[in-house]
Amino acid sequence: MRQAEDVFRDYTDVSSEVARDGGKSPERLTPYLSKVEYIGDAAGAKRIANRHYRAVGKYEARNFTPQMVDAASGELRAYVCLDSSNAGFVDAHGNSVQSRAVTAERTVLVTFRREGQRLIIDRNETWSGNSVC
Repeated sequence: MRQAEDVFRDYTDVSSEVARDGGKSPERLTPYLSKVEYIGDAAGAKRIANRHYRAVGKYEARNFTPQMVDAASGELRAYVCLDSSNAGFVDAHGNSVQSRAVTAERTVLVTFRREGQRLIIDRNETWSGNSVC
C-alpha cells in the first residue's frame, strides 16, 4: 500500500506541474500511468493549453483507504481523498476560471497494477459512494 501511496502522490505532484505549466509536456506523466489513463490525462492537458489556462496551487492526496488487494495479480484499488482547496485555474490574464460549483474535496477510486517491477495507475475515477475525505 505504501508504494501505491507514493506513486499516486508523485503522479499528483507531476500532474499539478503540468497544469501549472499550462498543459505543456504531459508526457511527464507516462511513468505513472497506463497507456489508456495517459490518453485521458494528455487530452485534459491539451484542453488546458488550448484555452490558455494554467493551474495555481496543487492538489493534495490524503486518506488512502484500501478497497481491494490481489497479491496474485498485483492489482490494488484504493479510495483517495483529493483536496483542491489550495488549487484552481486562471486564464491568460490571471483571472480565476474555477467554477463555484467545484467541490474542494472529492473521493477517487484508483486502480493500480504491476507493469514489470513498477506499480502504475491503471484507472483513476471519481467515486460516488461514501467519501473518505
